[in-house]
Amino acid sequence: MGNPELARIFTAAVIGGFGAFLWARPCYASPRPYFKCVGRLALPERGRIDRVLDARDDAEDIPAAYGRYLALAVLGLGLLELVPAVPPVLPYALMCLVMAGFTLLAYLRFRRATDRRVAPLVRRSPVHVLSPFGIAAMACSFVAVLAVAAYPPQRLEALVGAVAMAVLVWVAWRIAQAPALLLGDDPQWEYAVDERIRVCRARNVTVLVCATGALVVAFAQPYASAVFYPVYAAFAVAGATYAHSVMQSIRTA
Repeated sequence: MGNPELARIFTAAVIGGFGAFLWARPCYASPRPYFKCVGRLALPERGRIDRVLDARDDAEDIPAAYGRYLALAVLGLGLLELVPAVPPVLPYALMCLVMAGFTLLAYLRFRRATDRRVAPLVRRSPVHVLSPFGIAAMACSFVAVLAVAAYPPQRLEALVGAVAMAVLVWVAWRIAQAPALLLGDDPQWEYAVDERIRVCRARNVTVLVCATGALVVAFAQPYASAVFYPVYAAFAVAGATYAHSVMQSIRTA
């Protein structure tokens, strides 16, 4: 980003816009957005999956107020981005952490709320969920951020971003390896729904990891010298895999 001040204003606008979007959709954590294809199913199957999704919503029991709190937190971070004394990466990194925590909350509440469970004898691999390409995206982004940390003017921002990315990777891995949590009323569809939710939520956090790295490197560009050309090369690779991760996270079943 050639002009740091314009970059800060742009980032604040992006964060604030996303906060406004979340305020308009307080049901952000609902699993239903991951199942846009339900309308294309035959009526009997559509009724089954609708009942499963209703049961899942009830089991996770994420109050709409939580969505409002999330939106207010993101809006506040958008305003924090405009404070000159604040490292420009910090509000965005905190937003990604809040988003990841909110995603993890849905799983934790589901685990506590579900009294009756069915555990299918199927090994769930985090590598299968995140995919080698998604893992490569996170690794390239993290390496690029560590390289930026070697440059003193950007060291603080890069370290903040690296810590945020490490926490996000942990959250993504926890979601990816979560056991199947089923209610036992319709195991066939419940397992399919649980698998879909697990994959989408884990990959969404993967996207947050890559996006945090992208912002750190973008803010470092005005201060970098030829020494950082390898960083830009790593960033280009991360950007390509990041785009792939985005497509995975928004793809519908």
